[in-house]
Amino acid sequence: MSESIRTLRLANLTQEVMPELHLPYLLDLSVAHNRLTSLGADLSSNLTSLRSLDLSFNQLTQIPLVTSALQNLRRLSLAGNHLHQLGNTSLLGGAERLRQLDLRWLPLTHFEVRTEGVFSTTPVCFISVDLSE
Repeated sequence: MSESIRTLRLANLTQEVMPELHLPYLLDLSVAHNRLTSLGADLSSNLTSLRSLDLSFNQLTQIPLVTSALQNLRRLSLAGNHLHQLGNTSLLGGAERLRQLDLRWLPLTHFEVRTEGVFSTTPVCFISVDLSE
């Protein structure tokens, strides 16, 4: 059955801890509108095909390091979290693969973006970065 699940929505469940998921074929995961403060380190090894991750409106104060290990991730939403800083090392190499990055409604006091990837010479080529309020 886990091979047939491609999209999973765990939004609005007031989760404080990310549930352990073993879904290697999952493409789209939303855990928006919960109370997550961090993600488990096993997320990247259990969700190897993940292309879209919606972490919006949780209690995150930093970008989870696990997002850089998700090799197929193309869309990441961090909107409405408690992130105050976003620098060149925040995504630790994951920026080269991302095409959509949603940063709306963040209380950013420091925002730094280079035109090249963090650990490579490959240019970052976002299709869209949303910084609106």
